[in-house]
Amino acid sequence: MHSITLPIAAVLGGQEYIILLSICAVFSIPIIAIVGHFYTRHRREKLWHETARLALEKGQPIPAGPEPERQGGGGAPAGAAFAAPAQGAGGERWGRQRHERKRESDLRGGLVLLGLGTALYLANRSMALPGFVLIGIGAALVVSYLLTRNDDGHRGPPPA
Repeated sequence: MHSITLPIAAVLGGQEYIILLSICAVFSIPIIAIVGHFYTRHRREKLWHETARLALEKGQPIPAGPEPERQGGGGAPAGAAFAAPAQGAGGERWGRQRHERKRESDLRGGLVLLGLGTALYLANRSMALPGFVLIGIGAALVVSYLLTRNDDGHRGPPPA
C-alpha cells in the first residue's frame, strides 16, 4: 500500500474500504458536475426573470434573455427573448456563423479521429479494428468538410 493510503487504511480498517471509496468518488464526480450545470443554468434564468420584472415595473425595455443551450438539452424555452434573431435582425449572419462553426468542427474532429485511429493501429495491433473504425469516421468528417466548401473557396454555407 502507498504511504498516503496507510493512515486512511488504519482509520477505515482496510484496503477494501479505500477501493470502495475510490470507486464511489469516481462515479460521483460526473453527477456533481451535471447537478452543478443545471443549478447554475437555473440560477442564471432566475436572475434574468428578476431583472426583466424590474425593467417592466420601471417601464424600461426587456433586456436580452440568457443564451439558449448550444447542444440539445430540450431546446430554448418559449418566448421572443430566447429565440434566434429574426431574419431582418442579423439572422442570416447568425445562421452563417453557426454553419461555419459546424464546418470547422467537422474538420477538426475528423483530423483528431484520423490521428487517434492511426495511433491506436500503430501502437497495438490488437486495437486494429477500433483504429479502423475511428479512421473511417474521421475520413467521413473530413469528406463532409470538403463537400460543403463552395467553388470560389469561400468558407460559407452552400449556395441555396
